[in-house]
Amino acid sequence: MSEVRGPDEQLLSVRDLVVDYGMRHRRPPYRAVDGVTFEIGRGETLGLVGESGSGKTTIARTIQGLVRPTSGTIRVNGSPVTTRHLADRRELASVVQTVFQDPFGSLNPSRRIGSIVEEGLLVHERGLTRAERRRRVAEALERVGLPPETAQRRPAELSGGQRQRVAIARAVITRPAMVICDEAVSALDLSIQAQVLNLLADLQAELGISYLFITHDLAVVRYIARRVAVLEQGRIVDVFASQDDDRTAWSPYTRRLFDAVLIPDPDARRAG
Repeated sequence: MSEVRGPDEQLLSVRDLVVDYGMRHRRPPYRAVDGVTFEIGRGETLGLVGESGSGKTTIARTIQGLVRPTSGTIRVNGSPVTTRHLADRRELASVVQTVFQDPFGSLNPSRRIGSIVEEGLLVHERGLTRAERRRRVAEALERVGLPPETAQRRPAELSGGQRQRVAIARAVITRPAMVICDEAVSALDLSIQAQVLNLLADLQAELGISYLFITHDLAVVRYIARRVAVLEQGRIVDVFASQDDDRTAWSPYTRRLFDAVLIPDPDARRAG
C-alpha cells in the first residue's frame, strides 16, 4: 500500500477499526470495516473514496459515536470516542459535525431555517440569549453566502445548493474542529458543486476546520483533499497525496477505480 506522511498535529486518530454487523443473527457476521487505520490533522482534508458498500458511511457513523465498533480505537482530540452515554455523544457532537448528501432530507421541512441553524447553539452553548443566537445565525448564514433573511424561510423555498449551504451553516455555527462531508456535493449540479467546494475550502481557511470528505467522485476528492484514502471491501488499500500521479505505487484496485473515470475531453479519451 502506498504511503504518504500523515499530519504533524493529529485531530482524529483511527486505529485498527473493525465493525461487524449481524453478530447475533448471522453466522459469520458481515464485516463492514476491516482493520482501518488513518489520521486527520488540524486544518487538513482527507478524502475517503470507494465504491458503494465499501464501508465509507459506516466509518463516518462510527466516528460520530452512532455505531459501536467491534474492535479498534477512535480518538478525537486525544479522547476516545464512546457510544455508551448520551452526554459523551453530545460532547463529541460539539467537536465533530456532519454534512449529508441530501440537504432536503437532512433539514426538517416544517421548521424555519433560523430554527434549524441555531439548534446546535441550543444544545452546546446554552448560556446565549435569544438575541445572541439570532446574531450568530445571521453570521453563519452570511458566512456560507446566504442573506440573513433566509432565516425566515423554509427548506422547500430554497434551491438544492441553498439548502446545502444551510446544512453547512448548521454544521459550522458552533465552530467544530472537524466536519464529516458524507457525499456532500454528489446530489448537486456541477456548477453548484464547484461553488460548495470553494465554500468548504474558504471555511477551512477561515475557521481551521478539518474535513473527512467521503465521496465516490474521484475528481472532486482530488480537488479538495490533501490526501486520499481508498477503501475496498472495508479495507484501506492505498493512501496517497491527492496530486500524486505515480500510479505504479497504487494497488490494482485503485488503478481500476481511477481508470473508470470519464475524461470530459473527447480528444483525450481518443488518445487514451
